[in-house]
Amino acid sequence: MATRGILVKKLAEIYDIPVTAVDVADRALSEAGLRTKSTRGRAATQMSAEDIVSDAIALSGNWGVKGAPPMVARLVEMTLTDGYIQQIAENDDDQHSQDDDPAASMGTHLTKSLILSGSPLIPFPRKILQMKESFGASFAEILRVLNSEDADEIRGTSVAMIPELLGASIEYRYRHNWFTIRFGSGMEGISNSNMAECEGYTKIVLRHRRLVRLAEILKA
Repeated sequence: MATRGILVKKLAEIYDIPVTAVDVADRALSEAGLRTKSTRGRAATQMSAEDIVSDAIALSGNWGVKGAPPMVARLVEMTLTDGYIQQIAENDDDQHSQDDDPAASMGTHLTKSLILSGSPLIPFPRKILQMKESFGASFAEILRVLNSEDADEIRGTSVAMIPELLGASIEYRYRHNWFTIRFGSGMEGISNSNMAECEGYTKIVLRHRRLVRLAEILKA
């Protein structure tokens, strides 16, 4: 796992912004208790998947140094609400959902209890990826899996957020099924393909390649 210095450097590369800008944003999150307090030297603190998530959310938004910490705090604490599972053809690609017609692509509805505790009739990859009660913890699980030997089992991952509505979704493909897991009170808006064009709202989407790069920080 990476130290804070490596975390800041890698994030600057991923987001193509100056290291100094990442450093300032990261320090603000640390002061707000949203990133593990770091130490230096041989016993330098190792950053966690949750730390990467907090920084990634802050850098993906445009809230400024003062505005980012409270927004990140609200987003990572969003609770899991429900989800959907959709069977897909074996030759379908991994570019799914956020740009598709939600009415045509949602599939079978999944309750919160089914997502967290499951059913033998639903092919959840629980031995590989287990969703959590909160968005931040679930996002962190995605990064851990993408940094594990099981990374090839979970494909087409994406994370989407509408900060103003406090809604988010996590999507991934497992074998012949697409899973959409939704969080927060604004979860209906996250599936609206026109939301990105609506004035006053921002739709942030982190797709598979960026998530893989974020996960690589864990082994830096």
